[in-house]
Amino acid sequence: MLKFEDSICPKKLHTLSPLSNGSSAFRPWKPNLKSSLGKVEASINGGSACKGGGDKVQQKMDPMKLKRILANRVSARKSKERQNEYIANLERMTKSFQDKLSFLHPQMEAYKYEKWLLEIENHQLKLEMAIREKERILEEVEIEKKQVEKNRLLELQRKQIFEEQTKMHITRSAAKHLLSNSIA
Repeated sequence: MLKFEDSICPKKLHTLSPLSNGSSAFRPWKPNLKSSLGKVEASINGGSACKGGGDKVQQKMDPMKLKRILANRVSARKSKERQNEYIANLERMTKSFQDKLSFLHPQMEAYKYEKWLLEIENHQLKLEMAIREKERILEEVEIEKKQVEKNRLLELQRKQIFEEQTKMHITRSAAKHLLSNSIA
């Protein structure tokens, strides 16, 4: 399919040209797109971009096709402007995020340090709680031992009182018996 540039200024793609270093070898011709576009614009604007004269080509060209080409150029220019605006917006957002990151990074480091200190304090408090719990258990064991000793001593005291009462009762009975025997 022929492009617009080819229809205005057809060129032979395989024309040989000498190398720039002056040697005798030849290489295929490569079209320069910028110069081709300049020739197309010049031919549309009324200038003669090709040796054959641009006026004849412009007269032969369909006005609808010309209008479409111009509309496509305007659309391409607007698209390029939107793209540049979008890229600029992305660059602004990137800068903003980098600034925010550079502002938040020291805060994050400070919060990490504070968290580390709180974790150490939490660990120490847990150790203290474990120590207090062991002390409480030991105190409960001691209280239980003392309660058992108290109950043993109370039982011993009851036994001694019972024995004393029994001895007194026996002594009274024996005394009564002796008194009754001595009176009789």
